[in-house]
Amino acid sequence: AAPITFTVDSEGLTKVGDEYVTYVEMVDEPKYKVIFHENQPNHDDVIFRIYEPKNLNPDQTITHFYDIPTFADDEYVFAGWYHNSGYTESNSPDSEVNTPSNFEQDKYTERDFDYHLYAKWIKVGTVEKSDDDTNIVSGYRGFGLAGVQIRFPEMYDDNYTEITPGGLRFVTSLSETLLSQIDALSTQKVATAEGNVDVEYGYAVGTENNINQFISHYNIKDTNSYTLQYKGENVNGKDTTGKTSEPDTDYRYITNVNCTKGTGQIKKDHRNFTDYRLYTLVVTYDDEASAEKKAEKIDARSYIRYYDANGKLRVFYNNYRKNMYYGGCMCSYNQVSSMALPSTAAEN
Repeated sequence: AAPITFTVDSEGLTKVGDEYVTYVEMVDEPKYKVIFHENQPNHDDVIFRIYEPKNLNPDQTITHFYDIPTFADDEYVFAGWYHNSGYTESNSPDSEVNTPSNFEQDKYTERDFDYHLYAKWIKVGTVEKSDDDTNIVSGYRGFGLAGVQIRFPEMYDDNYTEITPGGLRFVTSLSETLLSQIDALSTQKVATAEGNVDVEYGYAVGTENNINQFISHYNIKDTNSYTLQYKGENVNGKDTTGKTSEPDTDYRYITNVNCTKGTGQIKKDHRNFTDYRLYTLVVTYDDEASAEKKAEKIDARSYIRYYDANGKLRVFYNNYRKNMYYGGCMCSYNQVSSMALPSTAAEN
């Protein structure tokens, strides 16, 4: 090891540089590391996690993990871990540049320089309102809430040959560019009840009553820590179908509604334009208790479910860019009805 210079002051205290010390320890630095970079767009480099040789499995592989950086919120979709994406490493083979990393199967053998893996991101962005779009919203995010409406039973909709159902209607926009970029991440298909699709999108839905039961049952004091989550197998590495033991794994009070075009219960409730599509969740009120139910708040959180470039099944949520209750939009039929435009305008 290199010599360590120290000084002893007039009181007999030892310093190394500007720091007082009681002992000096020599530490063997590992010959190489495996470093995961968050690769945040337009930010300084942030290290997500580091593996030293002692952290690797006996066969020099990394134990699988599903964790991803959370900085992006709902502005960026996580695309996966890549070799040197957006960065240059002089000692790295050209074949590794800008290619997804099979990081759980690769072997990180001894070498004289570090391995670097970088997160890749897809920006949600915005889309301009189409001239053919007669909705009153002036523009849309690439993935976000476009509005909440009252759908009247007699409301005309080109997507339907019969009278449309009446109810509370959540409207979400999805950029065709964003959708195609996510589609291109992997050749794997997302398994849904209606068949395999490239990307599934829809809503995680919970009533205020069910959410309050959940919060009361687990005595959750910080309600801000609760968010609607997709209920299904392998959701970011978790099986959420039968977990009922603790707050962050209990999904008994959540309903998933698949709104992917051509699938789901509302197969035709899409409006497609050049750069985006609008898809909706319609909560109908047909039973005898509809008057009471129309006053009950419903929280709907839109999601995209997809495979990332590393073959991991992910769920990306739209948080509507601000705190709207539990990660979604919470409102009741009566609330929206009191703010609804006249029916002549609502028909558009």
